[in-house]
Amino acid sequence: MQFIIGIYNLPGIVTFSGLLFSIAVCILSYERLFFQAYIFFILAGLCDLFDGFIARQVKLTTAEREFGVYIDSLIDMVSFGLVPVILLLHLGSNQLIDYFLFAFYSCCAAMRLAIYNQLRHSGQIDDHSFFGLPVTYSPLVLSTLFVIGTFLHPLLCRILLRLTLLMLGILFLLKIKIKKPARIYYLIFSLIGSGYIIFWMIKILI
Repeated sequence: MQFIIGIYNLPGIVTFSGLLFSIAVCILSYERLFFQAYIFFILAGLCDLFDGFIARQVKLTTAEREFGVYIDSLIDMVSFGLVPVILLLHLGSNQLIDYFLFAFYSCCAAMRLAIYNQLRHSGQIDDHSFFGLPVTYSPLVLSTLFVIGTFLHPLLCRILLRLTLLMLGILFLLKIKIKKPARIYYLIFSLIGSGYIIFWMIKILI
């Protein structure tokens, strides 16, 4: 008899690793170790990139696949709907406009994930397409902005962050069909993420 609920497999391990990395982002940013927090934010994004890819390469039961879809959305909401808000708050985004943008961004992310699951469950979209910008693209966008921000005046960087949150929230809900990335993009995104990790590691060491 099974005494512990849950489904445990390799894709799930990768998915939950992303959640652990996201928790690390919150802790590190609270401790003002922002460079380290950026690295773990990228790692969380890479886990999300590859958990689905791994799931498609291994043999899973219907129950395992359904569980993977549900847990992936829950963790996406935490990792990419809430953790960026916590990270930016710790970075000093604490004006009234920031609070409004945080609420807007998180609500749009939640709506995007819920609608996508609803459409997917009803068969209105297939496994090869998205409606609206996926929430999981936010780590790529925000990580790029964090790197660029090191070369900009802090005020300009803050303005760009605010505009980015607004833009992402809108794009989450735009009714546009987007094809899922081909396999070559897994390599491209991995190289970009690795480059950013190296960049922050160098910043930590110097």
